[in-house]
Amino acid sequence: LGFIVPDKFIPLFEKNGFVVKLDFYMLEEIFKKIIEITGKGLINFTISVNQSRATICNPQYIDKLTELVNKYDIDTSRIELEVTESILTENHKYILSVIEKIRTMGFKVSMDDFGSGYSSLNTLKDMPINELKLDRMFLSEEAKSDKTKTIIKKVIEMARELNINSICEGVETQDDVQFLKEIDCNMAQGYYYGKPIPIEE
Repeated sequence: LGFIVPDKFIPLFEKNGFVVKLDFYMLEEIFKKIIEITGKGLINFTISVNQSRATICNPQYIDKLTELVNKYDIDTSRIELEVTESILTENHKYILSVIEKIRTMGFKVSMDDFGSGYSSLNTLKDMPINELKLDRMFLSEEAKSDKTKTIIKKVIEMARELNINSICEGVETQDDVQFLKEIDCNMAQGYYYGKPIPIEE
């Protein structure tokens, strides 16, 4: 079938439950890759890995995560686990306890797609996260307006006050970059800098 974008197959895997196996497969592959990169003396950087709601809610999640960490003796601070804000819509206290355990293990945690749901501010006050990733819709052509820019600016100011790094997704133009620099957004991500590429590249 050729190259298939995640948006096409992730929903299917979430529906049939295979996403849990996929998440752990990706984690293990990244652990292996970090060991390889470290062995070659390459630059130290953090790799972000998405974790689905089904995976986080799996009762064996922390045990399996611990097993992988012990197997590869990995430096967990090199890994950032990304969760979406919608993850807190169910089992609020349980999810928060799992994220606290992840942080205790040394992993960084980021909230992905912030602003794509309806519980953003309510969840932000409780979530023990390192980084906040603003959803790409804020910078889409359809959404660009003075009101949207004000919202982005205020969310980034709020994150700064909470000692949370901010990342804006969907950055595609020089104007986007200039605007984010002006409001002191910590990081930017998008096609302006580069499209997804094979790890060898």
